[in-house]
Amino acid sequence: GSVARELLPQLHESGLGFADLFLDFPKYRIRPMNAQCTIAFSLMEVRNPPEPPSNARILGRHVRMGLFDKSGVLSNVHYVPAIFNYNSQKAWKFSRKGSLLFPRDDENTCFARTSLDIKLCLLFECCLVVARQAEKTNIMNTTTSKDVFEVCIGWGILPLLTADGGPVENRTYEIKLFRGSPFDKEGKSLESPVKSIFKGIIQQLIAPSKSPKLVIRLWKLGKSVLRDLNKLPQTFIYSLSGLPVLAFYREALARTLLSTKKVKPLGPQFEPALALLPRIAGESDLMVLLVAVWDQKLKSAKRSEKKSFSKMKKKFTESILSVWPLLFACDIPPHIPGDEERIQTRQTFIRTYQEFGVVECLTSRKANITFRPFSAQDEVCYNYLGLLSDLQKPL
Repeated sequence: GSVARELLPQLHESGLGFADLFLDFPKYRIRPMNAQCTIAFSLMEVRNPPEPPSNARILGRHVRMGLFDKSGVLSNVHYVPAIFNYNSQKAWKFSRKGSLLFPRDDENTCFARTSLDIKLCLLFECCLVVARQAEKTNIMNTTTSKDVFEVCIGWGILPLLTADGGPVENRTYEIKLFRGSPFDKEGKSLESPVKSIFKGIIQQLIAPSKSPKLVIRLWKLGKSVLRDLNKLPQTFIYSLSGLPVLAFYREALARTLLSTKKVKPLGPQFEPALALLPRIAGESDLMVLLVAVWDQKLKSAKRSEKKSFSKMKKKFTESILSVWPLLFACDIPPHIPGDEERIQTRQTFIRTYQEFGVVECLTSRKANITFRPFSAQDEVCYNYLGLLSDLQKPL
C-alpha cells in the first residue's frame, strides 16, 4: 500500500467514528494509541549481494520493506536507496556516516509499528532498478519512467516478536537473503551448493560465510520519540526523520475531522496541509526538504507560539506550501526509488528551487522553472469522504 492510503483514517465498522484516530476532548488533542510492537532500525549494509545479469543496464539499487504475515503485505511499502561502491562490489551501503550513535536523521533509519498478529515480520527485498534494453526515443537520450522496472535479487525476513510474544532484542541482526518468492513454504538459498559441498566441516566453521545477508541494527527509542509514534496509525512503516512532520499532521487531522465546531467536518474544506502532505510523503526527497523546512520553523518559533496550536498549524501549512509547487514542476523527473541518476537530477533541481525561493520560482523567469497547470482549489481542499470513495473504487 501507499503512504497516502495508510495515513487516511479508517472508519469503524459501525460507521459512527474512526478505528484508528481519536480525540481527547477535555484536552482537545489527539489521543495516543500504543502499538503492540514498535521498533526503530537502521539498514547497515548488504553483504555479498548476488551478481546482476551481465547484460542488464543497472540504474540503481534499493531495499524495499513492509510488514508481512506470509499471506501478503499489511502495511505501506517503504524504500531506502543503497550507496553502491563500484570499486568494491561486495557490499551495498546505506549511509555515508560512520558513527555508531543513534542516526535518527539518516534516511536509512526507519521505524515500524503494528498491533496485528504475533507472527507478523518485516519483509526486506533487495532490488535493482533496471532499464529496458530498447532504443532511446527521446532527444535527451535518457530513460523515462516507463522504461524502468525493479528486479528483486533477494529477500529476507525479521520476526518482530519472539516466540513467547516478547519484543526482539535491540542489537545487530544479519538477515539471510533467499531467492524465489516470500510466499514459498521454504526459502531457496542464494549460496552456491557446489562450493559448500567441497568445504570441510572445520573450514565451514572457520571461514566467513559468503552467503548474501542484510545487516540491520535495532535501536532503543526514547520517550519523546515514542510519544510522537503513538500519534501515527497502528500499522505503519517510514523513515524516522519524517516523524516530527507526520506526528503534527496526525494531530491536525484529529482536530479537523473530529471537531465539534464544524457542521460537516468530513466534507470538502480548505485544509492545504491535510490535502498535500500525503502526496509529498510519497516522494522521499521532497519529504526530506519538508522536514528541513519544518525544523527551521520550529527552531525560529517563540515559546508562546509553540503553546498555540493554531499558530503552529499556520507555520506547518506555510512549510508544506513552500514545497508543494515541486509536485508540478515540468523539469523535475518523476520520482523512482533507487534510480541514482534520477535522484541526482532531482537533487540539483531542488537546490535550484531553494536558492531562488518559492515566490521567485512561481512569479519570475530567472529561475527558468516551468510548472504544469493545476487547480489550486482542487489541490488544497481536503475531502475525507471523497478520498474514501476513491479508495473503494475497483482498480
